[in-house]
Amino acid sequence: MPDKAEKTLLVGNGINRVFCDSDYSWENLLNDLSKLGSFGKGSIDLSNPFKPLPLAFEEILKLKNKDYKNAVRELKKGTAEIFQKLPVRKAHKMIVIYDKYRNILTTNYEYTLEKAYAEIRYPDKNFEDVCKSKISTNEKIHSLMRKYEFADERLTVWHIHGEINHTKYLNAEKILPSNSILIGYNQYVSYLDTIYRYFFTEKKNNYTKYTSLQEKMNTYKDDSSRLNIETWIDFFFFRDIDIIGLTLDFSEMHLWWILNRRFSLIKDSDIFSEDTDKKASFKPQNKITYYYPKLSKNCLEEKCSDALNDVKQKAILNMLDVLGVITKAVKCKSYEDFYSQIFSNNAVTSK
Repeated sequence: MPDKAEKTLLVGNGINRVFCDSDYSWENLLNDLSKLGSFGKGSIDLSNPFKPLPLAFEEILKLKNKDYKNAVRELKKGTAEIFQKLPVRKAHKMIVIYDKYRNILTTNYEYTLEKAYAEIRYPDKNFEDVCKSKISTNEKIHSLMRKYEFADERLTVWHIHGEINHTKYLNAEKILPSNSILIGYNQYVSYLDTIYRYFFTEKKNNYTKYTSLQEKMNTYKDDSSRLNIETWIDFFFFRDIDIIGLTLDFSEMHLWWILNRRFSLIKDSDIFSEDTDKKASFKPQNKITYYYPKLSKNCLEEKCSDALNDVKQKAILNMLDVLGVITKAVKCKSYEDFYSQIFSNNAVTSK
């Protein structure tokens, strides 16, 4: 079983939304992007709760008076400029000083976690100057290996959805700031394809090098001490993970696919092998736990009216249960209280 010291945190945009009076959601982002350049106010409809946000991004692109590639670049640049302004908050500092997690996976593009850690451990220094490398990865667009590891080796932050200032990779012919930002249905599908290939195929080129997940599983089965964590996906099969501040919307197809893949191995069936329903050669033993806030009625009525729809939340929790993910509710008065409880004493209730 994985050592508790090697537990991993997966955190989403919830940490940037701790205070409801200073909220910035994906809906806010898309609204702001729709006003860039040739867009007019209210050019897209985001009021429909059944419209997936990645497809709403594609809707913006369709209305843009530019070719598709240039429109994508302009909107990603706009996204980077918006998220660059997000401040470091108490929640970020609570997370990075919590010694339980040496690796943090985040779907966020900005560097609030790295900045928070640098402020605490290395006052008056930029986080890039106290990391092992100022370049997070040699990947051009996708983000299997995109991370910042601090020199003290006490914290590594993995940006699994890209980052806002990625401007360099080996032998780059053109600098494309924010090129790695994962947003839009087209890139989601492309990313899922990259993840699928990683399961079975190693990669060795001038930009990226890693062994396949299948090879790692064989290594781990023979001698777990020889395992080399190279991508964020590895954590889903070899390390315990706590998921906090991430809705896990069904549009996050790559994350749901990974959870489904893991569950098939747990059930001793390799449904992704060439031989359908072949007996799995590796069975994950790690635990994945999903924490979610159970807000008081006062919070819902007075401040947090945009809380996750109950019906949708039940569907997400149900599917997580089906796929072997542990779900735990945290009774809280506010989102700030939610994070304070988790990173103070890990207090939870049953579902």
